[in-house]
Amino acid sequence: YIEENDEELLALGMDSCAYRFWTYHVMKPALIAIASMDAVFESEVNRKILHKSFEPLSKDKVRSGILFYQNLFKMHPEVIPYFGRTDMDFLAGHLFDAVELLINVVNDFEKALPVLRHLGKIHDNHKIPVFTYDAIGHVLDQTLRQNDPSYGNGTEEGEHLVTLWSALINRTVLVTTRISFVSERLLRKAYEWVDQVAHELKWDDAYLAKRRFDIESEVRTRGTYMHTEEEIVHGARVSWRNSAKCVGRIAWNTLMVRDRRHVTNLDHMFAECLEHQRLATADGSLKAVMTVFKPRQPGTRMGMRFWNPQLVRFACYEKDDGELMGDRANKAYTDECIAFGWEPPVPRTEFDVLPIVIEDPIAGTTKMFELPKEYHKVTMISHPKYPKFAKLGLRWCVVPTVTNFTMKIGGLDYPCNPFNGWFMETEITRDLLEPGRMDKMKPIAKAIGVDSSDEDDFWRERVAIETNKAVIHSFRKDGHSIVDHVTAQGQFLAHDMREKREGRECPAQWSWVVPAFGGSTMPIWHHEMRDFYVEPQYDYQAEIFAVRKECTIAEEELLVSDEGGDAFEKILVVYASVTGTAEGYAYRAKKLLRPLQVTVASCDTTNPKELWSQCVVGGGQYSAILFITSTFGEGMPPPSAEDFFKSLRSLPISALADVPFAVMAIGSS
Repeated sequence: YIEENDEELLALGMDSCAYRFWTYHVMKPALIAIASMDAVFESEVNRKILHKSFEPLSKDKVRSGILFYQNLFKMHPEVIPYFGRTDMDFLAGHLFDAVELLINVVNDFEKALPVLRHLGKIHDNHKIPVFTYDAIGHVLDQTLRQNDPSYGNGTEEGEHLVTLWSALINRTVLVTTRISFVSERLLRKAYEWVDQVAHELKWDDAYLAKRRFDIESEVRTRGTYMHTEEEIVHGARVSWRNSAKCVGRIAWNTLMVRDRRHVTNLDHMFAECLEHQRLATADGSLKAVMTVFKPRQPGTRMGMRFWNPQLVRFACYEKDDGELMGDRANKAYTDECIAFGWEPPVPRTEFDVLPIVIEDPIAGTTKMFELPKEYHKVTMISHPKYPKFAKLGLRWCVVPTVTNFTMKIGGLDYPCNPFNGWFMETEITRDLLEPGRMDKMKPIAKAIGVDSSDEDDFWRERVAIETNKAVIHSFRKDGHSIVDHVTAQGQFLAHDMREKREGRECPAQWSWVVPAFGGSTMPIWHHEMRDFYVEPQYDYQAEIFAVRKECTIAEEELLVSDEGGDAFEKILVVYASVTGTAEGYAYRAKKLLRPLQVTVASCDTTNPKELWSQCVVGGGQYSAILFITSTFGEGMPPPSAEDFFKSLRSLPISALADVPFAVMAIGSS
C-alpha cells in the first residue's frame, strides 16, 4: 500500500531519500560493525593474544570457575535465584572449558555455534534469564583484570586486549541467549494477553495461575504454546476492537469466530472458506465472521497464506491497446493467477471473479480453487432516478471477506484468517470511481448527465454522491446488508464512548474513520482521536508472491516434460537452512521452475532412505531432486541437517542409483 508519491521517490533508485537513508543510517554502521568483527575474528594473531591472556585462568579451571561464581554472587546477588537451582560444581568446571574452546576457534567461530546453542538451550531449560548475561560479562571482565596485569592497564596493548575480550564475550552472549531471548519475548506477550483475558472475562486467580504455568511449560518445551478456544475467540474480537482503520467496531463482541486450527489440508481449508461465506449470509442478514487457521510455527518465515487479498476480487486485464480493464488493484494478482494456470472466462469482462489460491510454504504445496457462483453473491448497481446507470453493468460483491492480514495474539501470529464485516457504501463508491480501482468516474458522469469538463460544477462530487445513492439503493433493493456513512459515524462515536466507559482508549485513524463524503457536516469531523498500535491486532500482509523476487526467465524458456502434452515433470527440492537463506532459494527455485510441479521440503522432515522410492526410477513421482543447503565451517552441514546427512552417508551408493540430482551449496552467508 505505497502511495503514488512514494512510488515516484523509490523509482529514483540511488537518488531517492530511501536509498540515502538506508545507505547512510543503516548500511554504513552495519558495514563498520562487520569490519570491526572481521578484524577481531579473522586474525590468528588475536587468537594467540587471547590465549596468552587466558593462561593464568586455565591452569586450574575449576578453582577459577568457583572464584568467578563467588564474585558473581557477591557483586550481583540478583542472579542467585537463577543459578541456585543448578549444579555449581558442573558450572564451575564447564565455564572455563567453554571459554578455552571459544578462544581456540575464535577465527573459525562457526565451529562453536552448535556448542553455544546447546548451552543456550540448557540455560533456557533452567530458566536463566537474558539479563543475567550482563552480570556474567561484567564479572568476567573483573576476573581478567585480577589475573592478567596487562588487561586494561591503559596501554595500547592493554586496551586492545579489552576490545578482543569484549568482542568475544558479546558475540558469545548473542548466540547463547538467542533461545532464551525468544522464549522471554514470547512469554512476556503471552502473560500480558492471558492477564488481559483474565481481567475482561473474569477468570479466578487460581485458573490464571495455572494457565500461566501451562504456557511457560509449553514454551520451554517446544518453543511455542497453544491458545485455548476461549483465548482465540476473545483474541479475534479484541483484534477487531483494536483495529484503528475500522469504523464499524461497535459490533466487535458479536464476531462469530470459527476455530479451524486443526484444518491443514488445502482442499479442506477451501471448503471452510465456502462454509464461511455461507454462514456470513445464512439467515439473509450479513454477520461478521472469522475463520482461524493454524498459527505460524517457530522458526518459519511464513505460515499458511492466501495469495488473494479478499475471497471475492475482480480481475484486471491489459487489452491489446494497452488500456486496463477491471479492478486495477488486482492486476498483479491476476497476472500471478494466469501464470499459475488459471484460464480466464471467454469473453473476458471487467467483473470476472478471480480464483482463490492457498499456499502452505512449509509443505511446499499451493492450490488454486474456483469460487462457485453461489458463494460470491453480487449486487447489480442501479440508480432510482437515472436508468442509464444500470446500463453500465456495474456490480459489487456482497460479503467483504478480507484475507491479507496477520492476526497477532499473545506473541503468536495467525497469517491465515478470512474475516468479514460489512460494507459502508462509500467504500464501494470509492472502489468504483478511483483511477487505481475500476475508474468509472467519467462513464457514471455521462450516465447521470453531468458534464465532466465543467470543473466549476463540482462534477466529481456530484458523481460520488449519486453513486453513493445507487449503491445504497441497490443493496437494500436486493435485501443485502450495508451501512451508510451517516449511520456508521454515529455508531463509531457510540463505540468510542463505550470504550472510554470501560477505561480503554479507542485507537482510530482519522482518515479512515471519517467518511469519505460529507465528513465535515458530521460530529465526527471534530472528534478527538489518536492513532496508536496495540495488540491483539490485525496487521496487513504483503502479497506472498510480491515478497519473492520476480522470475527473470521467460515462461517459454522453462523446462517441460519430454513426454509431451501438459504432463509436467515433478521435482523435489530439499533444503537445509538455519537463517532462512537456503529456504528462500528453495521457494524461489520453485517459482523459476514453473510450470514443473515442484515440492519443497526441509531436510529435517525428509528421510534419505525413502528418496529412491520417491523418484521415478524407484516407482515414485519425482524425476529429479535438487538439494539446496547452507554450510558451516569446513563445508559441514547446518545443525538442522546433521541427522539427514548422517543418515545419507550411512546408505550404500546404490541407494540413489540412477536418481538425477543437483546440489546448490551457498556457504555460510
